[in-house]
Amino acid sequence: LGKEKEEQERLEAAMNKQSTSCSHDHKDEREIFEMAMPEKIERMDAFHDRGNKLFEEGQYARASEQYKFAMVYYEYSFPEDEETWARIDKIRLTCNLNSAACNIKVEAWDEAKNNCYQVLQLEPDNVKALYRRSQVHRHQHRFDEARADIKAALTRMPHDFQLREEFVLLKQQVAAYKLKTKEVAQRMLPFGSTSTSTSASKGKGKGKAKADGGGGGSDVDVDGADVKGGSRASDSDQQMVDALVEAYGASSIGGESEEAEANVPPPPPTPPSASASALESATDAHVIDDGSDADDG
Repeated sequence: LGKEKEEQERLEAAMNKQSTSCSHDHKDEREIFEMAMPEKIERMDAFHDRGNKLFEEGQYARASEQYKFAMVYYEYSFPEDEETWARIDKIRLTCNLNSAACNIKVEAWDEAKNNCYQVLQLEPDNVKALYRRSQVHRHQHRFDEARADIKAALTRMPHDFQLREEFVLLKQQVAAYKLKTKEVAQRMLPFGSTSTSTSASKGKGKGKAKADGGGGGSDVDVDGADVKGGSRASDSDQQMVDALVEAYGASSIGGESEEAEANVPPPPPTPPSASASALESATDAHVIDDGSDADDG
């Protein structure tokens, strides 16, 4: 354990020095750089495996740290043959994918997005990177980008359960965002103003009579929002609401039609025998990369 801790401290020092000026001692970087290539690969694999174990234990922050340590060796590796390059590229790719999964778990959105970016630079069509970046965009309310990523992933794996589930979650969050925006817009308008109430009290409130069905109700429901004061929003007010929703929602939501989105099938129903804990475990098993060809996604 002491040797392992000493190695991690050396790697931390090397990572910190990568972002500083050149007026420092390069001893830590030199030790890693001069290490034989097979030993570097062995260290990368070891840190990758430790990260996977910590991930399985739910220690996501510590797992991400192990993946970072593995990638330090990559930064100081310069193989002379394509086969070795391919091998260390594979380790770096899986470490970035796993770091993204860890950072999503701890809601470190920008770090997760950077992990996905590193993968997509190497493999622009990587489904797992697109899926995880879509999750990040959704949590950051960047719905256009989230939709683009999840649709790109679905194009490549149209029957994957998690991708289709993420697509449905995105649609639900967009719908909730639209509703919330509309409610905020309605509160900004002068519903139930003094002039309208005065007109109604003088017997000129025909709009109120229609809204109440001729009765004497105290509240009117306009598109699901309670409007106090016994007066209904005018057509011009409603147009203003719609305009505000369009103005504040368009840049974040995007304008694709429901027909276009309907081309993506909903996720299949959860098997009745699967418990919540079993589903969570299965999800974690899917998102973690062990470096094998079977789990490239």
